[in-house]
Amino acid sequence: LMGAASQGSGGLVSVDNSALFDAGASSDGLSRMTDSSGWNQKTFTLSTWFYLGSNAASIGGVGWPIFASDHGSANSETTWWKVRINTSSQLVISNWNDVITTQVFRDIGWYHLVIGVDTRQAVAAERYHVYVNGQRVTAFGTTNYPSQDIDLAWGEASEDHWIGNYDNAAYAYNGYLAETVFKSGSQLDADSFGEFDSSELYWTPKSQSDILDLSPTFYLDNESV
Repeated sequence: LMGAASQGSGGLVSVDNSALFDAGASSDGLSRMTDSSGWNQKTFTLSTWFYLGSNAASIGGVGWPIFASDHGSANSETTWWKVRINTSSQLVISNWNDVITTQVFRDIGWYHLVIGVDTRQAVAAERYHVYVNGQRVTAFGTTNYPSQDIDLAWGEASEDHWIGNYDNAAYAYNGYLAETVFKSGSQLDADSFGEFDSSELYWTPKSQSDILDLSPTFYLDNESV
C-alpha cells in the first residue's frame, strides 16, 4: 500500500506486506499467548504501521483497537492494557486509566506508531514514550500515566495478547497493519524502526535486517499469512 507518512506535509511511502483487518468480522485479529514466564511487564516497546479504515465499521463504539491484553475480573492498571484509536480519532493508551493524544488520526494514509514503556521511570511522563512518524508526541489531553514500577497487563504470563482486536475477539480493528514489532525489556525510540528518506521529508520503514538486528520478541512481516 501507498500512503501519507510525513510529519506536517503530504507525501507517499510504501509499506510492504500489510495485513487487512475487517471489523465487519468481529473475530478478526491476531493473538499470542505467553508462556509461563511471560514478558517484561515494566519495560517494553511496540511498533506498528497502521492505515485506518472507515470508523463506520467500529464495533461496540471503541474505535480501532490495535493492541490489547487483559486478564481477571478486576479492572485495574495491573489487569488491563490496551491501545486504540477512539471514535474521536485520538490515540488512547489505557492501563484502565487513559493517556489520550490531542492529535487526531484519519484514513488518509500510513502512520507509524511506536510506544516505548518503562514504568520504572520516576517522572510519570517518561513512562510512555509515544512516537508518530518519527516524532515524539508531547501533546496529550488526558495524562493518567501508570504508577511507578508497576507490572502492566501486557506481558502477563499465560495470557492472550491481541493485535488488531480489543477484547478476546469481541471488537476488531478495521484497516491495515504492517511491520508490527514487539521488544520485551527495552524502551526503544522510533529510530529503531524507521528513518527519513534522502529528502528528509518522508518517514519510511527500516529494512527487515535492521529490525531483526534488534532481536525482537516477535516481528510480524506478514510474509507467510
